[in-house]
Amino acid sequence: MTGAALAAVAILTPLSASAATATHTVTTTATAAAAAPATVAVRSGWFGLRANEETNCLDGNAQGHVYLNPCQVPGNKYQDWNWTEWKAYSPYQGYYYFYSIHDQQTGRCLDSNAAGAVYTNPCQAPGNAYQDWYWGPGDSGWPGYAKFTDVATSRPLWGAAGYPVLTGQQVIYNNWRPIQ
Repeated sequence: MTGAALAAVAILTPLSASAATATHTVTTTATAAAAAPATVAVRSGWFGLRANEETNCLDGNAQGHVYLNPCQVPGNKYQDWNWTEWKAYSPYQGYYYFYSIHDQQTGRCLDSNAAGAVYTNPCQAPGNAYQDWYWGPGDSGWPGYAKFTDVATSRPLWGAAGYPVLTGQQVIYNNWRPIQ
């Protein structure tokens, strides 16, 4: 095939033996040498997210609202969230990883905006940085907890009983325990 004919060829290959069910697409083009590497799914799973030391979990509904309710994980599909880890490339920082998180019941992705509101929307991840999240360790003194930071705003996911879920700079309520 010539370079022009290769432009529409897609190849599906397993990422690794441990992720044999995951695949990624590589598209070959005539200008592939100049193009940045594609963003690829690395692995996926599911969890419920328990807020801090509380008995409440991240919950959502079909209208896109996100809030905390008493944990019913596993089983309450509005509180069970699927995640996908993505590997991407930036000419400024090289390869990096981020996550998309979507509600199992609604299929909508966890999303936020520059004002700090958190909600779900139809998934546009990867590609919509407001629906992309960094998943890192929780604050020191919080072993087993994680922090989820919005890629677009660099603001961590925040949740406490009786308050709206948002992104912000508060310290203690930025820690989440992934549970199953």
